[in-house]
Formats: sequence, C-alpha cells, structure tokens
Amino acid sequence: MYRFARFAMIWILLVLSLAPASLAAQTIPAATDEPAIDWLEPKGLNIVDLVGQAPDAHLRNAMVVFSAEGGAQYLSGRREGDEVTIEARIYTKEIGGVSYTNCLGQWGHLDQWASAMPAGSVRFYFNGGEITDRAHYISYYPAGIIQPSHGTGGNRYDRTSQIGTTFNDDGSLRLEANTGCIIALMGSYPAVDATFTFTYAPPIQVEVLGQEEFVFHTYIGPGEAGAVNSLRRQMASRFGNRHDKFAIHPPAGADYMFVHYPPNPVSAYGNGPVTNPSSGTYRLAQGQSILSTDHVVSMGVPLLTQWRDSDQNGGARYLPEIDTLDTLTAPEYFVPAGFAYDPCMTNGGCSDALLDAIHDAEMTLTVHYYRVSRSENGLTRIPLRMVGSRYSGRVPAGQRITAADDEAIWNAPVRLFIASVRNGSRVEPDDSDGCPCGWFTADGRMVDYIPRP
Repeated sequence: MYRFARFAMIWILLVLSLAPASLAAQTIPAATDEPAIDWLEPKGLNIVDLVGQAPDAHLRNAMVVFSAEGGAQYLSGRREGDEVTIEARIYTKEIGGVSYTNCLGQWGHLDQWASAMPAGSVRFYFNGGEITDRAHYISYYPAGIIQPSHGTGGNRYDRTSQIGTTFNDDGSLRLEANTGCIIALMGSYPAVDATFTFTYAPPIQVEVLGQEEFVFHTYIGPGEAGAVNSLRRQMASRFGNRHDKFAIHPPAGADYMFVHYPPNPVSAYGNGPVTNPSSGTYRLAQGQSILSTDHVVSMGVPLLTQWRDSDQNGGARYLPEIDTLDTLTAPEYFVPAGFAYDPCMTNGGCSDALLDAIHDAEMTLTVHYYRVSRSENGLTRIPLRMVGSRYSGRVPAGQRITAADDEAIWNAPVRLFIASVRNGSRVEPDDSDGCPCGWFTADGRMVDYIPRP
C-alpha cells in the first residue's frame, strides 16, 4: 500500500465550486493531466498499524484476513522503534500441488471494507522448517490513492497479473503495499506460519478507552450459506430465524472499535478446505434494521462514520451514510467455535442432537474502544464515499454527476484537500468541511478519519 514518502511540501487547497444543496450539478475539474482524486472509499485500520499501539492481548488470535484463498489469523506482534514484526497463521487453498496464501491486506469484495498493509517482507514456515524459497509468484490487489473500478457485484478493485517473486538479501520475500495478495507456494501446505516485518514510523497514536463483552449464538435465517447451506436450512426449519444484535455504549472520546471474536471452525465460502478456520460478517447498525456495509475481519472500524448495506440501498451509485450507530450485529456464524466439521453440515441429514447443540452453543465477542489520533503530519485528507451496485468506475474529469446517480452522497459543499507530505512535530488540526474524510498515507492506508460535522 505504500511508498511512504517524508519530504517537504506545502499544503495545496483545491476548492470545488458546488451548488448550495448538492454535488449533483457540479463538474469535477482536473488540476493536472491526471484526474484529481476527489474521494476515496474508507478503509479499516490494518492490524499492522495497531501492533505496538493496542495491547497485544486485544489482537491475539483474531482473524485479520478472510478470502476465497483462505485467511490469516494474527498470533502475536511487536513494535520496536520503527520496526513491526507479526507472527501469523495463514490458511491456504491447495490446487495441483500449489498452495495459495495471503498477505495481511484485506480486499474490497461486494460491499466489504478493505484494509491496506504497508510494504514489507515475509518468511514462511511449515512444520518448523522454512519454505520461503518455495514462493513462486504473487498477484496483488494494489494499494495507493486509487478509486474502485467496479461496484458491489464482486471485487471492487482489480487484481494485478501474476508477477515473479523478489527476495531480499536475507532470503525474505519482498512484499508491495497491498489490500490483499495471493502468493503461490510450490507444494502442498494446508496451513503455514508466517513472520511479517515492516519498517516505518507510526503515523498514529492509539489510546485504549474501554471494552464491552457480548455472548452470541449462531446465525439462523435467510441468506447465502455457501458450503453449509444444507445446515442453514435444517436449522431454520427446526428453530426459525435468529440473529443476535447488541446495543453498544462507546466511552466518551472513542472513535474506533476493534471487534475480537473466535475463528469459525468451518469455512462456508471460497474454494479452500471447508475445515479451514474462517471469519464471519458483522455490522454496525442504527437500531435493529438499518445495517452498515459488511465487516468480515477484525480491523480498526470507525465508530462515527459508516455507510448503509448495499442490499438495503436500492441500487444507487453511492451508498448513503448512517447518521447514528448504536448497535452491533453478531458475526454470522453457521457453526459455533469449538465444534468439529461434520459432513452432514454440507451434505444434509444432521441429527437433532447436533442441531440442538449448535443452537445452544454460546460464543463471546469483545469490543475494544480506542481513540486514534494522528501523531505526525504527512497524511492526505480526502473526502470519503462508498460505492454501490450501480457504480461502474470513476467519473471522468469534467463529466457531470446526475442527481439520480448522486442521491446517496452528502448534500453539503465539498472541498478537496491535498495535504503536504512533510516532517514536523505539530499536527495540523482537523477541518471537517466537506467530510466525512479519511487521513491517508502515501501508500493508501486510511489511518484516521474526520466524521461529518
């Protein structure tokens, strides 16, 4: 995600001339030969930026990546000065003697939030032996100051073609900044241990303000359940619908949350083994029915700025914001933590005893509340939007956005700020005009935000 530059520049303020009530009648001029990036999608605060800031006990064993190729579970980490080290367990997808692994970035699929990791390096281990040299090629969901190419019908950002691996002098595999990657390891490895290293100055400070714990149960109800759809049907027939939701009470000053919950023992989605540990969808909500877009892994999630679930939006180009967030929905697990996979979950015919046990099982999630603040200048302040199903690529410079297309974005004057990238001990105060806005690093990580005024 990030060729993080630290050099002197001045602030540049570009003021977009807007109609009083809406962006609908505006043109978006280009300041240079390249179109101006006048908005970006929000991103969650990546696990790499939280290590050494939040207590490691808050993060340990969380699922931080979830994809069709498998996923990544955080084990431990530390920051020493500008160096971050993370130990993770990577669950793979194996095809024809090649095992596919992930980085620590999460890509934007459907309306799920992405999260970007900085450039770094990784070493892979299997059964105690190093296998880093078995890495053959990589494909990236690139990071950077880039807008989505597609709406919420699939992956919103395009993946690069396969490129050959590059190794550092010490034998570690070099990684570009990314919002997800697929690394091909030659060999059959159902899971690998990975040591990631990153070197960069922390752009934020994280203050712990409190936590809440909730007991949740499996999800029972409509929706796509992937490989365990037969189990979903049996549970719904026997028990009816159920989806736990919890009123949350963030402490004063909290602006981020980190939801920690146990890995799911059965992977309902993707092409990897169904026995791979996986994650599940949770959302913030206004009351019981107005749901945010999907969060599918543990990451730093803004508490004061969310966008409405794409399924509830009626097909607009951009998703509307949710004004008030007071509820958390439980992860949508079909199999409880601690249960072993049974073939009946995919093939049907689970016993009443097993169905009852699944129904009654309890799991615990913990919501950690943080206050995140910028610790240095050198970040770019950019307004935020979240695309919907009718989005089909950025609007070219000079092209009007119709009222119908833009009905779901803010109805207030918007200003574009391209912040300086510079050293300095004094952090400029937030300017909320035209927000919600994100504070982005040069490599595309959103490390803080400004809510709507």
